[in-house]
Amino acid sequence: MFTASSLKVLLLTSYFPPIGGAGVFRWYNFIKYLYGKVDFTVLTRKPEAGEVIDESLKYVENFAEVLRIPSVSPGAIYKLLKNRGSSSSVSSLPAGGNVEFLQRLFQVPDQRIFELPLLLLKGRKILSKDFDIIIASAPHYSYLLAGSLLKMLKPGVKFVIDLRDPWTPDPLFPFLNAAYRNLNIFLENFVLKNADSIVVVNDGMKDLYIGSFPEFSEKLEVIYNGFNPSDFKKGRNIKPLKEYWFVFTGTLYAYRDPSLVLEGIKKFIQEKNDKKVKFFFIGERKPPWNSKLPQLVRDLNLIENVAVIDYIPKGEVADYLSSADAFFHIAGDYSVGLSAKIFEYLYAARPICITGKGGRESLKILKWVRGKGKLCKSNSDVYNFIKEVVHGKATGKVALQRLLEFTREKQAEIYLKLFHEVVE
Repeated sequence: MFTASSLKVLLLTSYFPPIGGAGVFRWYNFIKYLYGKVDFTVLTRKPEAGEVIDESLKYVENFAEVLRIPSVSPGAIYKLLKNRGSSSSVSSLPAGGNVEFLQRLFQVPDQRIFELPLLLLKGRKILSKDFDIIIASAPHYSYLLAGSLLKMLKPGVKFVIDLRDPWTPDPLFPFLNAAYRNLNIFLENFVLKNADSIVVVNDGMKDLYIGSFPEFSEKLEVIYNGFNPSDFKKGRNIKPLKEYWFVFTGTLYAYRDPSLVLEGIKKFIQEKNDKKVKFFFIGERKPPWNSKLPQLVRDLNLIENVAVIDYIPKGEVADYLSSADAFFHIAGDYSVGLSAKIFEYLYAARPICITGKGGRESLKILKWVRGKGKLCKSNSDVYNFIKEVVHGKATGKVALQRLLEFTREKQAEIYLKLFHEVVE
């Protein structure tokens, strides 16, 4: 199944097909593009109840050996009990946001800590064969701990950290108290010290880590998530004539709040009452938006104009990207967040409305590729953006050659170069 190559890499990641969603596509694509140059063995977990499953991604197993451990987390146990109707078993937890509470309670470093022994047992067995590199991708940070400990068990193997989100400098879930924070800083320092290279996904994140862990600054490298131009070849224009489509695609987290966009839409609909202007929110919705977003659409009386669509495979998403007149990029309040969606929106060459503090990193990319985008800080900004698009006053353009530097294939080549540098 696998071709001979000079590099053998063990990848540890908690997000891997058939699980779908934002955390999956980075290594799904890198493995695909590095096939024949790197022999990957992937150590991951089995999907758990409630996770999005995308069967269209499973063919990546043709490009790597994939080994799985059982999925063990407090959140998984909670969901299992809830699905079985054992409400009494979880009644002592605070009402609403139970899973998020559990995630914060077990934030040492996260709820996947219970998988650490399984990762070590399985990983040690895998490493009985010759490997050049262990790479651990996070979140979840327990997988970084596993990689660091496996490196200690087999010191001849190089260890690379792949940070999709920052750990302690800007945590997704605030620590419960100073003790939690200090313990996590200790653990992260241990992991970073053992690493031969530390990869982050944007320049803002690199600056954040230089400020927080200056002693490891020489280990830091930036390799973006990027995008696949080939995804757009699958897209069809499915929009009816004379309609205007505004599209958001991606995952909505607690910190990625669509309320500002919806308030701007409400303002536009109240004034124009144009049923030919449609808005689409497409993708996985984490709590509270799994229930809150549809409710907000109903409360604002936007049902005729706003569609909320659950996670759909990449090929179907391409239809909406190809059909859109403009995009909403809800970057959220995660200060160094940079969703790969910004690259897809830019490649589609449509106007982009960016919201949230995380939009700062997106604006840097826009500036570099000479793209068109508007930072919307209020519902009036969103309203004006919609009006400009409908009236033909907003355009989308980009310096294509600059944007093509961010393809996933190019980013995979940068990773391959890093692998050789680390081993040499």
